Amino acid sequence: SARQVRLTSTGLKFQEQAVRMEDLWKETRSVLTTQESSKGEFSLCSGGTVAAWVLPPILAKIRIKTPGISFRLLEGDAQQTLQWVLDAEVDLGILSGPVNASGLDQKLFFSDRIVPVISTQHPLARLKKPSLAEILEQDFVLFHPASAIRQILEKKWKSTRLKRPLKSAMELRGVESVLRCVEAGLGIGFTSELAVSPRLKILPVEELTAERKFYFCYRSARKQGIESFIGKMEEYSKIKTGTK
Repeated sequence: SARQVRLTSTGLKFQEQAVRMEDLWKETRSVLTTQESSKGEFSLCSGGTVAAWVLPPILAKIRIKTPGISFRLLEGDAQQTLQWVLDAEVDLGILSGPVNASGLDQKLFFSDRIVPVISTQHPLARLKKPSLAEILEQDFVLFHPASAIRQILEKKWKSTRLKRPLKSAMELRGVESVLRCVEAGLGIGFTSELAVSPRLKILPVEELTAERKFYFCYRSARKQGIESFIGKMEEYSKIKTGTK
């Protein structure tokens, strides 16, 4: 008419069928996308803490619940992990950050705390709350200066302006090496809260405690299905992630 356009009876029937066809196409595409995202082989790399205490239960669940997905896990320090992602040696890296690198996308995974720990047999373990001065008199088992944990801690120590430098008795590269030496009573060490065993005691000293965040890092020109793989890692994680 002069004021409006209306469908004819045939047009109304066609519209009804068109809507049904559109809904069917969306459903078909969703089924195909879901099926495709449940398959694939992915390689990932992380540091020792995440590889030892975070990823094993997550990857075990993926293997059981999503058998179409296979994976390969590599362990490397922060610099090596970042380089492998940039060079396409691995599909996904898990790094403390945020990470500033051209050509990379990132997504917050979880937050962590690095805490000072001692053996339950250490003399300080008998004290309810040892003072910072008493703690700084002790030997320390530290990570090597290039490690991510050491760099995060040194930034925190600088901000809190410790009155004296830590007495470094050891500088080690591996998380397991540090923890073993601390458990043996050779000094105060630092580790993720996730890695504290019953043989260790956390020293509640804010000046020596640092926070860090871990991010999924992957190339902007990413492999198909990587977002789905990340989603499953978040879904099966028992820790508090950045999206929950």
